[in-house]
Amino acid sequence: MQFIRPDINIDFMNAAKKARLLSIALVLSSAAVLLTFGLNLGIDFRGGTKIIAAFESSDGASVDRDQIREVVRDIAEQQLGTRDVQVEVQDFFSGGVGEREHRRYQVLTELTTFLGEDRRVALEKGLTELFGDNLRNINVIREGEDKFYVMLKEKRPIAETAKQIAEVFAEQKLSQIRLISSLERQMDIGF
Repeated sequence: MQFIRPDINIDFMNAAKKARLLSIALVLSSAAVLLTFGLNLGIDFRGGTKIIAAFESSDGASVDRDQIREVVRDIAEQQLGTRDVQVEVQDFFSGGVGEREHRRYQVLTELTTFLGEDRRVALEKGLTELFGDNLRNINVIREGEDKFYVMLKEKRPIAETAKQIAEVFAEQKLSQIRLISSLERQMDIGF
């Protein structure tokens, strides 16, 4: 039994030349498309904020993912003035089932901050008024999270100063803040 006839003659090299030209044309057109439109990088490559949200449910009803997306977009619009925010919502299971089951979601958004420029300026103004002449400078860094570095000319009691700074942030309705003294920061860097 013979599948390929012995007298068959296929010109593979002629087809290779055509395939090479087609391949070069496809590579060049792909490069032109990338240069023109760029890449649509997701949250994984751009960075952003990850939130684990838990919802208590006694009847087993789940929260709609679209509702979660809309709430995050509402917050972004309220704080930053834009709803054009990429939001991904995924199921999140961390184990454990109790009498009242908690439905957990992992919410990923491209935003690294929900702090608008007007609130940031108001915080800087509040801190400047709080410390007055004792203030050396304030540095605001927005890399991954908002950080306010407040440098004073003279030492002050840490507990009292932390309480006063927390009050300035509370005036802007920001209660979830973390205060670290320069000594703690130096110890973190040292370790």
